[in-house]
Amino acid sequence: MVDKPRTAEEIVADLRTSSAAYADAARKEGEVWGKMFSDRDFLAIRQDEQAAAAELRLNRDKPPGLHRMLALAGLKPRRGLSLGCGSGRAERLFLKQGVCERFTGVDVAEAAIEEARQTAAAENLPIEYLCQDLNALDLGDEKFDLVVCQTILHHVLDLEHVFDEIERALAPDGLFYVHDYIGETQFQFTDERLRWYNSVMQALPENLRASRLCKVVPAEIRRPEPGKLVSPFEAIRSGEIRGMLLERFEVLEKHESTTILDRVVPTGSRRGYLADENTRAVFELLFLLDRALLEGGLLAPVEGRYLLRRKR
Repeated sequence: MVDKPRTAEEIVADLRTSSAAYADAARKEGEVWGKMFSDRDFLAIRQDEQAAAAELRLNRDKPPGLHRMLALAGLKPRRGLSLGCGSGRAERLFLKQGVCERFTGVDVAEAAIEEARQTAAAENLPIEYLCQDLNALDLGDEKFDLVVCQTILHHVLDLEHVFDEIERALAPDGLFYVHDYIGETQFQFTDERLRWYNSVMQALPENLRASRLCKVVPAEIRRPEPGKLVSPFEAIRSGEIRGMLLERFEVLEKHESTTILDRVVPTGSRRGYLADENTRAVFELLFLLDRALLEGGLLAPVEGRYLLRRKR
């Protein structure tokens, strides 16, 4: 008899109630991301894909980066905290941009933290790195002028605890910046989103469906089986992030975007759209379709950028 696959809700409940299941998942999570952030080939492709995204103007409808957002608002935080820092690239960039005078970075992946420490020491940067499980954070009271969470909250199981700690760690006028995936938990896409994904995928030629990060050219997009994603905590409660942020924090800026481009033009495939004027034209059509689906209210956004502070 074949066991029935567990639902996303059952997996979350199991991880929150079973210390053994949680410990095993946390170990695997650290191993996966430690290996990924130490993989030079992966990092090189990711960097090149970021350059391709810039050339395609993928982010043209999105707000300015954090440093520009702060500058335009006349805000100058001094002490920064970066949660889910990986190998430290973001903190090094923020310091270069003058976002803060010093940073603390926290991540669960030991290999990534060690690499970040070595780089910061070699470059004599004012960054402290800590290896901690975000679900068991203890940040102390009113230490930081800025807390940054970039593409990490959708890996957090105990969102309530993390938000409690962020609120406690923020200085009275401290800022909380979030850039994250806010789509369906465990990528259990709605029927309508799945229909749009695959209508587009079926119209794309194979060369535009191919990804440098995947050996198989996908013919369609499916809902993955919960608990069988790239890492145990991938999109573990992503569908709850938006509501919790808006309920618990005061919103200074809110920018929500993307309905289908995250899957039909994922990281790994963007360079292919720069091949010639025809592939560029295909991308422009996809971009306009994505914008229309969002503005027309046909699909909910899957990407959110927020500048927040504690409620007063």
